[in-house]
Amino acid sequence: MPTQRDRGSFYENFTIRRLRNRNAVGWHWFRYIDDGPLKTKGQSSNKRVVDLKYDPYDELARSMQATNSRLYPLSDHLRGE
Repeated sequence: MPTQRDRGSFYENFTIRRLRNRNAVGWHWFRYIDDGPLKTKGQSSNKRVVDLKYDPYDELARSMQATNSRLYPLSDHLRGE
């Protein structure tokens, strides 16, 4: 994903798709901390929730928090309950 905002949007859309599916029982983010620097630039790989110094990717974390804080009402709404 090009930006942290894009990653946050992807997470929100993914979550909404899971909530619409009555067969989904949950989801998880596979890895929490980045797995190491990129060989060419010496930067974090930018695949996880936090970087190598355990600093969160702020825009992603805010989007995850906003989405997760409204899961149950959103689920009820999407399922028409």
